[in-house]
Amino acid sequence: MKTLWNILSVLAVANLLALIGFVFWLVGSQRLSMDRVRGLREVLVETVPQELERKKADEQKSADEKAAREATAKAAKPPMTAAEKVATRIEATELDMQRYKKLQSDIEAMQVSLRAQQDQLALERRGLEDERRQFEKSKTDTADRVLSAQFKKTLAALEAMEVKAAVATLKELMFSTSAKSADGRQIAIGYLNAMSPSKRNDILGSLGKSEPNVAAELLEELRNFGVPGKAAPKGAAPGQTPPAGN
Repeated sequence: MKTLWNILSVLAVANLLALIGFVFWLVGSQRLSMDRVRGLREVLVETVPQELERKKADEQKSADEKAAREATAKAAKPPMTAAEKVATRIEATELDMQRYKKLQSDIEAMQVSLRAQQDQLALERRGLEDERRQFEKSKTDTADRVLSAQFKKTLAALEAMEVKAAVATLKELMFSTSAKSADGRQIAIGYLNAMSPSKRNDILGSLGKSEPNVAAELLEELRNFGVPGKAAPKGAAPGQTPPAGN
């Protein structure tokens, strides 16, 4: 027990000597002075909650003093004269006009931008419409060329037939129950109209001998073929309406 006490005493003396040496070092290196010692003592005397409360009271006191100064300055300021009131009002009006002009300018800029976008959309729409019309025209022209070529091929085959065979083919085309009679009749007239005069005369002559009423009707329809106001036969190629006197 005595030995333990001796050890503790030695340690306490050693710590005290170390603390004294540290204090002398702080003083010698000019890191510690009496003012700092007093300030440190004041800081340690006040608790943390007390410090916060004091700072809050100081801030409130500063705010109250500032408000009092502003109120005093406002009370000491003389009232505005009529001229000053007019000048203040004019200044406020000018500021309002400036804000209004800026707003109006912004609106005009937005309108200009919107019109430009609308013009661009209209231009693109017209371009698309032009492309669509060109495509439709190209498709129609292609179809017309194909129909014209096919019509010529069929006409050549019909003219190459014997008269009786050609008459039978035309009658079948005109009166076939598998096709609409009006369409077939118009197709037959279109073929007759496009034939060479000699071949057409031979066919009508042969038909006139066996069925004169049908031949007479065909002659009348051939006379009106291609006349303005008359429907063109559906079997004829587009644009191919030669005069009836061929």
